[in-house]
This record gives sequence, C-alpha cells and structure tokens, in this order.
Amino acid sequence: MEGRAFLQRKDREALRERWLLRAGKAFERMFAEANQDDLVTFTEREDMACLLGKELAAFLLEEHAAADGPVRASEKQPPGCPKCQQPAARVTKRNEPLPERELTTRAGAIKLQREQWRCPKCRVVFFPFDHKLKLGTEGYSPRLLEKAVRQATQAASFQAASEDLRALAEVSISATHLQRLSERVGKEWAQARDQEVQAFREDQLVCPYAAAPKAAAVMVDGGRLQTRAEEAGRGVQEPAWRETKVACCLSLSAAEQAEDPQPEPPSKFLDAARVAQLAAEIKRRSRPALGRAPAAPAKKRRPQKRRRPASKKRVRTVVASMADSETFGWQVAAEVKRRGLDRARRKACVCDGQHYNWTLFEMHLLPWGFLGILDFVHLLAYLHDAAQAWKKDRGRAWKQYEQWLRWAWSGQVKALLQSLRQAATALGEPPADVAESDPRKIVRETLGYVQNNRTRMDYPRYRRLGLPTSSAAVESTIKQINRRVKGSEKFWLNGGAEAILQLRAAYLSEDDRTSAYWSRPRPHARAAGAGRLRVAA
Repeated sequence: MEGRAFLQRKDREALRERWLLRAGKAFERMFAEANQDDLVTFTEREDMACLLGKELAAFLLEEHAAADGPVRASEKQPPGCPKCQQPAARVTKRNEPLPERELTTRAGAIKLQREQWRCPKCRVVFFPFDHKLKLGTEGYSPRLLEKAVRQATQAASFQAASEDLRALAEVSISATHLQRLSERVGKEWAQARDQEVQAFREDQLVCPYAAAPKAAAVMVDGGRLQTRAEEAGRGVQEPAWRETKVACCLSLSAAEQAEDPQPEPPSKFLDAARVAQLAAEIKRRSRPALGRAPAAPAKKRRPQKRRRPASKKRVRTVVASMADSETFGWQVAAEVKRRGLDRARRKACVCDGQHYNWTLFEMHLLPWGFLGILDFVHLLAYLHDAAQAWKKDRGRAWKQYEQWLRWAWSGQVKALLQSLRQAATALGEPPADVAESDPRKIVRETLGYVQNNRTRMDYPRYRRLGLPTSSAAVESTIKQINRRVKGSEKFWLNGGAEAILQLRAAYLSEDDRTSAYWSRPRPHARAAGAGRLRVAA
C-alpha cells in the first residue's frame, strides 16, 4: 500500500490544533454569556450539549478516516474484486479529486473520500477503503444500520419504526427506505441460513458447542400472514392468507426424577371459567366451538405460590420461514445440529396434532432419539369441547371433562379411548355434510385426535424425565412474530415476508446470533438510494 500508515507527527500536531480550536468554539457556544438566554431549562442545556458532542464526534470520525493510509490503494498490489477476487483496475486517476461519499452515522453526517476501482471481469465498481471499513452501500454506518433494521423488526410496522427512529435516535429514514434496508439484510441472513442447511445436508455443519445440554426440546407450530400478488404494481392484488412455520429449539436444565413430580393436574385445568377461556383460545383457529359464548374473565384470586417447573428453559433459538414443510424440516434439523441439541440425553419434540409436525419429527428428530409429546393444552381443548357436545347438562359435562382430563394427565390412554368410543357410539355417525359445530362431528374428531396421538401421551413419564408437556414456548413466539407480520392492513410479497421472518427469528433467538450476523462481511450490493456518490469539489 502507498501513502502513510497513519499521521506523521507534524500532521498530528496540526490536527490537534484544529481539534482544540473546534473544542474551544464548542465550549464558547455552551458557556458564552450571550448564549445563556437560550439555555435556561435543563432540556435546552441537554440539547445543546448533545448537539456539540455530536459535532465533535463527527469531526473525529471524519478526520480519523481521512488519515488512514489505504485511502489510496497501490497498483503494485491492486485490491481484489469483492465478487470474484481478481485484481481490479484503478478508475480514479492520481491527479483527480477523490470521489466523496456522505455517510450518516450516530454522530450525524460525515464525508469520506476514497479511490474508485473496477473489476474488468465482473464490471463491478467498488471502493477498497469501504471494504476495509466494512461499510455497506446503503449510506449508513454499520451501527446505525443495525439499529434501524432492529427497530424495523421490533415495531408493529415500517412507518412506526421510522417514527421511532426519528424520535429516539434522531435519524430520519422513510418507511419505504427502511423496508428496503430491512429486506436486503433479511435476505442476506436467509442466505446464510440456507448455506448452513446445505452444509448440514452435506454432513459438514460444525457445532460450536463442546458440551451437550442436559435436556432439550423442539416445538413446532404455525402462524399466518397475508400476501399479495408478485409484480402486480402498487396496491393489493390477489390477497391471500399464508401459513408461517415456526420452531423453538430449547436447551433445558431439568433433573430426572424417580417419581412423578406432579401427579395431580394443575388447578387452572380444573377451573371451569379458565378452562373455557383456554379452550376457546386454542380452538378458535380451527372451528367454532359448540354454543360457546365468549368466556367470562376469570375471577381474581389470591396469589398462590407457584410450583417450580420441572424443566427450566436455558437458551431459546427460533426458526421461522414461509418455506414448504420439507424445506422447513431441513432448516429445523440444521438448527438442532448446530445447537448440539441432538446430543442431549433427554430430548423431546412437543407439538399439537397437525400431521406435518409429526412428519417432520419422524424424518429428522426421531432418528436422534427425540420423544414425541402431544401438547397437553391442545388435548385439553379437544376434551373440553367433546364433553360439552356429549353431555347437554353443564354440570354433567364438566364432570365428564374432569374425568377425561385426569385420565389424560395420568397417562391412562386406554380408559380415555374407551370412554370416547362410548360417547361417539351414543351420538352416532355424523353425516358427510354435517356442520362443524355438530356434536357428533366434535366427538368423532376428538376420538380421532386421541387415537392418532395415543403413543405421544405418556405424560407421567415425560414429567419424570423433566421434559415439557406444553408447546407454550412456541405459541408465545408466534404471537411475537405475528405482532410484526400479521394484520388486516399488512400484505407481503413472498420475498419480503421471508426476509422479515428471518430477521424477527434472529432477534428473538437468545444465542446472540444477531451479533454474529452483523460481524460477518456483507455481500457486495448496489447502493440503496440515489445521490450517494459525488466527486469532491
């Protein structure tokens, strides 16, 4: 490299004088008598101090970058193309002014000057100094871009995120531009995820964790969002609901016990109002409940000492995608392998009764020794509805539900199936065109649900092993994801939805993967927005 490695002594002293001059002017703006009438309230004083601090910080950033030796690269050792790594050719002539770039930072806008080079093979124009500084082409410093993208995934909408950034970070980025930035980064992270999946399929994925967790759990479920037609211009064309697939991969600290740590069902499963409310919430997605009015709010009770859970979550990571079931299965399996959850001695897959959940389990998790566990809360909702359908009297229906619940809780699946068959026989076979709320159909569906999942209902054993019997973790995660992507006025293109899901999943994961993603070199891309490059005057 040509040029100075850093400032020579005389240049550093000259820069020091300029710094002291600026700092002196900043001091005068804060403390000069003529300015005190404008600095009365604490807010006015704080605003002025922060403004002066930003101006001084911007000066330091700009001058420190200008003092870097590689601002001008050497033709003896030309920089490599960011795409093909082949030697590039200089575009900026030695006697020409350097192209200038404006960069928005946490300290405000600064200007950078650096040489332009071009790859003869790829025809890519790039700036080697930008690559040394690990700058993208978006016009924002990496830290500011990170804050903008994070807020775009946290807020309810891009418009809300734009307003938050303006109010909290004093940065103005339009909602449309914020969407472009977020989708670009999300697609980069999705590409990194796909590379890990491919490495897993080729048996080359490396687990960075030496020690295996004591216990582990994988929970799979789905959410929903609305999409619109691709390449149909502005506005919503061909709106449709699509399923999002979500998985929680958990490491657990759980002790194995000789006896069932909780042989009796929790009190909340034996409270009529709370059970009705819980069943309504679970079953509302699939079909209307039989004659069910909105559940009354549960009565306030004196706080009780909470039972310590048999299994305690240590680290949660999240996988979310719009992909088909087969592709999503490989994504989940790669995450399990990367986390080392396959090496846990006790491990479970906890899901509701959807067929594709157990197809994923049998293909990817069962070979590693995972136990399949039917989510108990979903089972509870089926049993509650079936009892209401069979027994017309409310009191008798509750007694029937309680009996079924206790059988299920204690793992007495044979007795539960026998009683459900009795109920189905008593009500008779439902016609083909029967309504969803017909008692015969509800009881038959519950019978089929229990019959199909009977091998996943040994709940006393699961509790002894310290494994979870509820998929509440993934249900909660889906609510957090839905808050960002689901809404009556939110319509996504497939690529944009996948990008935002990847960002949301990364920020919901608790293994600091976002820091790892942001520290990676970003792929070369065209500048986002016009007017980013100008020749210095």
